[in-house]
Amino acid sequence: MGFEITSELENVYKGFLFEGIVACLWLVLLLIILNHYRKKKSKMTAILLASFTSYFLGLVFSWIAKLIQLSFGYNSIVLFPPETPNLWLIARITQYRISFTFIVIGTYFTNKFQGMVFDTEIKQLRNKIILVLTISTILVSLILYFPSQEIFDLITFGLAFIVMLMCYIPFMIHAFKMGFKMEKAAKVYKTAFISLGIMCVCFLMILLGMLFDRAMIIFVEGCEGYTVFYYMGWISAIIGVFTTFMGYIRPTLVKPSPSEN
Repeated sequence: MGFEITSELENVYKGFLFEGIVACLWLVLLLIILNHYRKKKSKMTAILLASFTSYFLGLVFSWIAKLIQLSFGYNSIVLFPPETPNLWLIARITQYRISFTFIVIGTYFTNKFQGMVFDTEIKQLRNKIILVLTISTILVSLILYFPSQEIFDLITFGLAFIVMLMCYIPFMIHAFKMGFKMEKAAKVYKTAFISLGIMCVCFLMILLGMLFDRAMIIFVEGCEGYTVFYYMGWISAIIGVFTTFMGYIRPTLVKPSPSEN
């Protein structure tokens, strides 16, 4: 695939290659998890698979955004005439709105999984807030778009970040607490809960990495982005999927009895 790589697009090209590699690795893991689900038919694995697939699609559309930028220029969306077919979709892709949409959908599936794995109802108020914020993020991402109006991009990012914090921080605390208090004799359960806690940390790093990368652009003179924080975010995500598969999905698990809680 040949591109004319200008100095402006050099980092975009690096990100394009990086996300392509991560996406390939992620796809392999998804196929392995799908094969495992077809054998075990676990509803909890199905929910996790839906979550991981949503995040994978978020990554794929981020990769497609870079493909468009490399093909038509960094600010390619302004080069398309208003009558361009599918301009609405192209705009949402290049501004990473579709990526954010799939990220919050994946987080919502994780929130559902959290209630199932601990065999308890998630606090109703928090559950409703996450649902409202998820829907709000999707609506803002897909509807509220105005070229050169970065405020709506910031709102989209902020909403997605709040959804992730509300889901993953309580999940992480609960998972690590359960894992570390398990007896060594219950090694399978101990490993399972700790792997879920690691998954929470890793998935939080996706948007944290983006946040720190953006901060470097704003506060460090000459920084054009695509810093170590950007790469760290998606690397952490693939680590989270792998550890969850090895620690939680791959073993043949049943829910721990109340006495083990």
